[in-house]
Amino acid sequence: MRILRLLVVSAATMAALAVTSIGLGTARSDLNETATPTAPHLGYGFNVWDRVELASGLGFDWIKLIEEAGPPPATRLPYKILYRVFVDGYPASIDDYLQHIRDLVNAGRGKVEAYEIGNEANLAGPGFWGGQPVNPEAYAQLLCDVYPVIKQVDPSAIVVSAGLAPVGPWEPQYWGTVMDEVVYTQRVLARMLILNGGQFCIDAFGYHPHGFKFTPETPYADAPNGFAFRGAERIHDVMVSAGATSMPMWATEFGWIRDPHFDPWINGNGQPSSYGWCTNEIGTDIEGFLWMLVTEQQQADYLVRAFEYADANWPWMGPMFVWDLDLFYRGWSCSPHRFYSIFYASDGDPNQHVPSPAYYALQAMPKRYVSESELLVQPAAFSFLTEVATPTIQTRPLTIANASLSMTFTWSISIETSSPITLDVSPVTGTNNATVTVSIDPGAITTTGTYTANLIVTADPTTTIGSPAIVPLEVLAVDQIHRTYLPIVLRNYAAPVPSLFDSPYTHFGLDFISSPDHRADIRYQRAAELNAGLNRWPMYWNNIEQNAVAQPGVYTWAWQDDNTIADVQHGLTVDAILLGIPSGLVSGTASIEFAPRVGEESHFPTDRPAAPVAPSASVPIGLYAPVFNDGTDTPGPGKSINPDNRWARFVYAAVDRYRPGGVLAQQQGWTNGQGIRVWEIWNEPDFDVFFTGTVGDYTRLLKVGYLAAHHADPNAFILYGGLVTWQNPAWLNDSLNLIAADPDHEANQWYFDGVAVHVYSWAWQTFDYLYRARVALDTRGLTAKTLWLNETGVSVCDDLPGPACDDVSNSPYRATMSEQADYLIQTMTFAAWLKVQGALWFQLYDDNGNGCPGIDAFGLVRNLPGACNGRDGTTRPAFDTYNLIIQQLSDVLPYWRKRPVPNQEIIAFKRPATSERVVVMWNRYYTTTETVVLSATAASAVLLYPDGLTQPVVPISGTYTIDLPPATNDNTLTSDGKAPIGGPPRILIEYDPMIKP
Repeated sequence: MRILRLLVVSAATMAALAVTSIGLGTARSDLNETATPTAPHLGYGFNVWDRVELASGLGFDWIKLIEEAGPPPATRLPYKILYRVFVDGYPASIDDYLQHIRDLVNAGRGKVEAYEIGNEANLAGPGFWGGQPVNPEAYAQLLCDVYPVIKQVDPSAIVVSAGLAPVGPWEPQYWGTVMDEVVYTQRVLARMLILNGGQFCIDAFGYHPHGFKFTPETPYADAPNGFAFRGAERIHDVMVSAGATSMPMWATEFGWIRDPHFDPWINGNGQPSSYGWCTNEIGTDIEGFLWMLVTEQQQADYLVRAFEYADANWPWMGPMFVWDLDLFYRGWSCSPHRFYSIFYASDGDPNQHVPSPAYYALQAMPKRYVSESELLVQPAAFSFLTEVATPTIQTRPLTIANASLSMTFTWSISIETSSPITLDVSPVTGTNNATVTVSIDPGAITTTGTYTANLIVTADPTTTIGSPAIVPLEVLAVDQIHRTYLPIVLRNYAAPVPSLFDSPYTHFGLDFISSPDHRADIRYQRAAELNAGLNRWPMYWNNIEQNAVAQPGVYTWAWQDDNTIADVQHGLTVDAILLGIPSGLVSGTASIEFAPRVGEESHFPTDRPAAPVAPSASVPIGLYAPVFNDGTDTPGPGKSINPDNRWARFVYAAVDRYRPGGVLAQQQGWTNGQGIRVWEIWNEPDFDVFFTGTVGDYTRLLKVGYLAAHHADPNAFILYGGLVTWQNPAWLNDSLNLIAADPDHEANQWYFDGVAVHVYSWAWQTFDYLYRARVALDTRGLTAKTLWLNETGVSVCDDLPGPACDDVSNSPYRATMSEQADYLIQTMTFAAWLKVQGALWFQLYDDNGNGCPGIDAFGLVRNLPGACNGRDGTTRPAFDTYNLIIQQLSDVLPYWRKRPVPNQEIIAFKRPATSERVVVMWNRYYTTTETVVLSATAASAVLLYPDGLTQPVVPISGTYTIDLPPATNDNTLTSDGKAPIGGPPRILIEYDPMIKP
């Protein structure tokens, strides 16, 4: 068992303990070669307990004060102030805590520039995360609670996240006590995006890049566990990956601890000595710091060189706060923070302060203060295109920003032109950040040619960096703009269907185009009309090994053979689900009611979470027996499957039969790779209707399935069974932690290739659930593992066999047919944005709809006459919508995503093959109509509607104005006012010269 001694005031203790507990690790290092910034960006600061006057004369412009030491200053100090707010875990009463925050910020307004929310929240101890288990998601929630409160009281205040302790890599089982700063950063940033609509809840990210025993220039890859000042680069890389590309990092604490032998001491006999005796204090906090001691001269040099290195190489670094100024006298005599101080240690007397060499070095250090504002103007230039015969007024936005968080400037714009064009700019003056409208009227142009002008943006004070900024403007006048663009849907365009495994695009399909229970040519015809290339259906073990006790290993494949042959003939890629336990092989007493089936078979309701809980399955007998006949789980040549592991035996038999080149392929004479490669291990294992084993049981089920499948087909693609997420949100993380503890997990690719997620009724949960899975994978370095959305849908309530939409007993979690089409666009847009590999709609037909008769109508197509709930076999509106989605999102990549206001969701994709952008947008709330204004990238575009109708559009003054109707669905429960299904989306398709083929 590891016993951790936590020091409230310094990250270095934890870092030292991480080294002694874990040993020497390795880390990646990307040498930062950034050129010396042209503008000052650092702040020069100290961590101060209460002796603020000791900072006088050092020439520093920032100090950091701590709430535990006292309230915000009553009067303005001659420094900019970072005030660390006390956090002791997520508060028991968030309302009381937020009132406390209001009181603090009111007291600090006009005297405090920035607030740091907590300290080293990746540690569990008191003063860090309050003794609660480390929880980056809970800390992200706290940030998103606190941020708007601070901004409401003091809009100019800067909110900084708690400086994280550099603790190095820890095994996941210890994350409740101490969490790797890289993992913590990934998870807290990801969670903020989910909580705050794609926006972060901070202005700057706090980190503690302590230097330990290494020089400031040492790459973190060259230090044990990355314990080096340049470990900040690793955290910055994580920030960039998370989308925080423009967010500054603040080094809210950093330093080096000097050897106590250098600090003078008068011993008990009154003789001069030193604090060197502290190095013999075994079993105390100082013991963990002994490995990182430096000389007093090294401490002085390293602090200066750290500022110099950051100034020259880290344009993303903001204020840096030395640890520490005035803790030389606090705590017991050998407290480590005494020797971080730039004053020699003094035995408890704050008035006995003698400067160390670090004091004088920092005093003499040249400093480049951020005393000037910096003017940023975007775009850097304008280009307009106009026809001489039909000139039109065109408008574009110009963004003006102040790069300094703490400084203010005013700006003005003047126009310089001799061209026959009229320029109008509004407004022409302002303070700090603003968006300016730039309009051109080319009505006076009578001949073709290129006409130019300049906008000159000047800032005051005159010392503002980047002022004046000159923005050139060019107008190209032509006789006629040749519009060669045709809407894709008017070109009879069929999106290409590249191979599932060698393209970066999302591949679309359907659940139950067919299944072993039911096949029909009309079903394949309907799928072909949609260009749906993926089909998902189950292989139930209990149906295949029908007499498992008396005839073990005797399998009946006839139905599966027929269905696979038909799917291959129709060009479908199969996601085959392996699940179910034969009678006599269930380790518990429970049985399973399987779901779902097609045709007239019964299946479980999918209107969850309102559905009742049905009996469930446990785990198969023999699951924990060795996979291979040599008594191991280690694959290798010459081995065979252990027949006592019945699950392994079944998986091997299924994969060997249906793989490309397998038994069935040989029987059919298939030579072009036909067969099944995608194997999903169980369905919804985190949902107790389908699996009542533990997360450990499923992890074993997955491992055995992977090993057996790969023994049959080394190219098998193994999917982690589709997760419902809502019943057990921690399931995937817990399972990954167990896999990480398996000594052979790396050699076996973590026992899976992709993770599947299921989402119903709430469109925005598609982003939420997929993003959670993506973060769980990425935090473990599993960026190559793909995501699948292989069940998503919503049942209709205004078409038979569904209930009436106002039937309060049966209509929850349902939608009108038009809302179903809206849901389809929104959920598939999120899937494509998150680069899902396979996206499948549940389902093609209604089929049995919760028994026969039933009331579920998930289908894009109504049932055939004579079937359960028989109708006329016609399509619903969502059928055409799905055709539209497959056409528009099958060959695109993420481009950008915006929420200019909370009500608007705008997601853009790029289509490299045609140099087009595809912009999908909708209204997120039950509000009045929202109006989106998009800058044009071409002379015309096409606007698509959910029903497939198109409308050619031409920009007015360089922009498109598009109305988004409000959301209407209130059948699905929600608690925050956010609509489960947004309003009817709009899709704009336009040529974009920035997108290269």
